[in-house]
Formats: sequence, structure tokens, C-alpha cells
Amino acid sequence: MATKHQTITFKFDGANVSTDALGSSLLPLACQVYNLVQACSDEEARLLSVENNCVKFTFARTVVAAVALFGGVPDGVRDVAKYNAATRAINTMLVKREATLEVEGAADGAVLRFNGASVIPSLPEAHHDVKAIMAIYGELLDLGGVEPNIHIESDSFNDNVRLDVERDDARRLAKRLYSQVGVNAAVTIRDGKVISGKVLSVIDYEPEDMSEWLAHNGNNIGAEAFKGVNVAEFIEEQRI
Repeated sequence: MATKHQTITFKFDGANVSTDALGSSLLPLACQVYNLVQACSDEEARLLSVENNCVKFTFARTVVAAVALFGGVPDGVRDVAKYNAATRAINTMLVKREATLEVEGAADGAVLRFNGASVIPSLPEAHHDVKAIMAIYGELLDLGGVEPNIHIESDSFNDNVRLDVERDDARRLAKRLYSQVGVNAAVTIRDGKVISGKVLSVIDYEPEDMSEWLAHNGNNIGAEAFKGVNVAEFIEEQRI
């Protein structure tokens, strides 16, 4: 039995919306609409037409896509991440250009209408959490709470890391506020961000200020670098 197809139409309208007004933004918009349809279809969606005045895209897609696009539920979505990325891009365009969007193609003839105030809803994404025990180094920015926790600014993560901590470790770390610290922690990481964690132990880590370290070790570094080298001959060679 052949797979049934229906057409689905996305009609963008507004004072700032036409193929001429969109210019080079037309193709990226078409790609986002395509991605939205494709995320809800088992088969390759086909762009049937693009019309001007308003901007109107018509696609052919499998009937199964209707549940997600018109029912507001994830049952028909095959790729939630792609669906949400497309809706974010389209919603941004609606706000930026003060545009409206009408979506036609539901089996019951319903028409969905969206604009900057009533945007296409996103769907909940399934995240894959990673649990790990790791050493975290960085500046201790904050410490406290009835149930103690610390906040560390670490080069290993884009966002500050918040970790629960036992009172004994909290007292030890309190002496290092606004200084570089190290801790071993059990953490849960989602999308590159620590969403929860607890300090298991405090690392004996008090890095020396670089200027002080160079003052103590600079001469040794220079001596090691020129070990076995005739410095006078080396300097003369550099002058040639």
C-alpha cells in the first residue's frame, strides 16, 4: 500500500515580509521550514512551490507528520532537536520582522496562526546525563547556605559550577574564598554543563602567584635553557 501524502503550507505575511524584503534571508528561512517538516516525517519532504507578496512555502509530507505539527504533541516528531532548532529560528524571524505565520494542512482543515506574541511551541527534549567523578579547579566565588554549597568559576565549563559540600570541607574552603581551589567531586553533566554535584574531597592545591614563581625560578629556567651552550657564541650568531 502506497504511503499517503498531504500538502502543508506555511504562509508568512507582514509589512517586512516578501521575497524581495527577505533577500538573502529567504533561503535560510526556507531551510528552517524544511527542517521543521522533515523532523516530523519518515520520508523526504518535497518543496512544491514558493510564492511572493507574502512568502508562502508548500511542502508534500507523509500524513504522520500532522500529529506533531497540528496536535502540539511529540508523537509524530522523529527528531526533536531539529524540530526545536527550526521553531526557534522561525519564531525569531516572526519577532524580528513583526510577521505572522499561518500553517495549513491539518486533516480537519484547521489553520494554525503564529506571531511574535504567540509563537510555535517547542517540544521537551530527551537529555543524556553523564555522571562522573572528576577534579575541578578554579576560583572559589561563593560559599554558604543552610545546606552548604560552593560556586567555582572553572575554565573547564562555560558556566560557574555549583556543588554541595559537607560542613567540614566548607570550613576549610572558606579560607580560600576568591582564591584558586581544587576539589574532587561527583557530578552530573548535561549538554556540557554541571547540573548537580557534591564535593568528595578538597585537593591540597594552592598555586603560587606566577610573578612570585618566576622570581623564585627564573634564574634556574635561564640556566637550564642555556645549559651546554656557549652564550657568547650564541649571541654572536644572532647578530649575523
